Amino acid sequence: MAFRAEDASRMPLDWRCPIRFRIGKLIAPNDVWWTSKDDHDFERAKAEIASCLSEKGIPLLDGLRSDDGILALYDTGMVMGFEIDRDESRAVLLASMGFRDRACELLKQYEAKWPLTAASKRAKNFVAEFRARFTC
Repeated sequence: MAFRAEDASRMPLDWRCPIRFRIGKLIAPNDVWWTSKDDHDFERAKAEIASCLSEKGIPLLDGLRSDDGILALYDTGMVMGFEIDRDESRAVLLASMGFRDRACELLKQYEAKWPLTAASKRAKNFVAEFRARFTC
């Protein structure tokens, strides 16, 4: 939030968070949706959600308590949110943690990819802000 000049004392907007996901994505790669017609369906969905949270959700979130944990998730290639958010956050984390060479390599990959998309203005702003803050 500080890198994006946002007020870190306020709750972040969920769509701006680089890591976000649906609970159903922890159950199946293509997500899970529950349908309900009666109390039995509601109870089954509740049990599946509770089990998923305790077995997968909480351990995943616990692993994200540190910058190293976030980088470990990013290193898996998994995208839990928008890919552009992951790419930006990963570069900033690496640079902030002193991994300048890896951060600069990621910035090169970012520059080759994102300015050529509909996110070109955002990408150009990110690159300018990144270069102003970090040496690459």
